[in-house]
Amino acid sequence: MLAVSSATTLHLAVLTGAYMLAAGLGGFAKPKLWLDMLENFRANPGLTYLAGVVTFVIGAVMTVLHHHWSDPVAFLVSLFGFAALVEGMIALAFPQFLLRIAEGMLQFVRPFAIATMAVGAFLLIAGLAGTAPPVSPEGL
Repeated sequence: MLAVSSATTLHLAVLTGAYMLAAGLGGFAKPKLWLDMLENFRANPGLTYLAGVVTFVIGAVMTVLHHHWSDPVAFLVSLFGFAALVEGMIALAFPQFLLRIAEGMLQFVRPFAIATMAVGAFLLIAGLAGTAPPVSPEGL
C-alpha cells in the first residue's frame, strides 16, 4: 500500500484522479469534441471567462487545502491544484494566449488523453488504496 502524509491527500487524489480519468476517456473516445469545445471557447469569450473563474476557484481551494509536496501522490495533487490556479489566472487575464496553448496541445489529443488517463488512474488507485496517518485530536 502507498503511504501518504495526510488523509486530505487521499481524498483529493480520488477526486482529481476520477476527473482526469473521465476527461482523458472523453478526449480519447471523441477527440473532435475537444476541438469543438475549443471553438466554442473561442466564439464565446464569456464562456472562457466563466471557465477561468471556475478553474481559478478550484485551484485556489486545492492550493489552500493541500500544500504538501512530501510524497509522489501529494506532489501530484498539489501540482494539479497549483496548475488549475495558474490556468484560471491565465484564462482571466490572457484568454487568447491560453486558447493558443490549448490549440497546440490538441494537435496531439489522443496521446494527451492517454497521459491524462494514466495519471488519473494512478491518483484514483492511490487515493482508494493508500493509507494516511490517523488525525490526532490536537489536529482537529
